[in-house]
Amino acid sequence: MTRLLLVRHGDTELQSSLRYWGRTDVALGPIGLHQAEQLRDRLAMERLTAIYSSDLKRAADTAGIIATRHNLNVTICPELREIDFGILEGLEFGEIHTKFPAVEQMWLTRSSALAYPEGEACWNSKTGSLNSRTV
Repeated sequence: MTRLLLVRHGDTELQSSLRYWGRTDVALGPIGLHQAEQLRDRLAMERLTAIYSSDLKRAADTAGIIATRHNLNVTICPELREIDFGILEGLEFGEIHTKFPAVEQMWLTRSSALAYPEGEACWNSKTGSLNSRTV
């Protein structure tokens, strides 16, 4: 049986836990590097046969650290990039609440109408399906 393990990148140097970074290419910070090393060690006994990553530095570096333990190359797939938050990129949730209350409401209710201003939409209203990039 094939298993798929999904891994999120570690913490970034620009406080990814507080800010929304989608397409912005933010590197891992010291804590994120440590998190990736811990995950590498945790996955040491798993049988991994392939590792894929988006082309964003934080994801590719996390994948690369994990790959070293398994002697694998990382296959870079730009299609795996995080969503483009548009003008919300880099904002904290409190700032989104204040500046974009309608977007916040759609986000919180998981509205199919949600489209990030100057960014991506998760839902394709023309086809009535998820955005073709959405996993």
